[in-house]
Amino acid sequence: MHRCRRASKLFLLLLLAFSVMSIDWTADPGRSAFPGIETVQAADGSADIQWFKEEMRISPKYLEKEEGVLGMTWAHFFTMLFLVLFLIGTLILYYRRNKRTNEILQSLLQEEKS
Repeated sequence: MHRCRRASKLFLLLLLAFSVMSIDWTADPGRSAFPGIETVQAADGSADIQWFKEEMRISPKYLEKEEGVLGMTWAHFFTMLFLVLFLIGTLILYYRRNKRTNEILQSLLQEEKS
């Protein structure tokens, strides 16, 4: 069993080493990943979105006419709001549970001393 773990760790290490060695570190960051395909992108990345819409042939009737809050759709906004509120609620409950557990533990320790 120990040999199997050692062999798998060595395999993963070699795989990582070979994948790092195959990266072209001298590549120009502004160069396209696909030679022969040169695109001019706007600063906000709208060229990518436009290309995606054209390639997927998304009908304009399915596109959002009005954006919601912060550029998100209303469904996405309310889903994220629910998740953030749920996270805050669970953190508050976690804090209160730990506080109550410590109070009970302290009272048990005091009873034990008496």
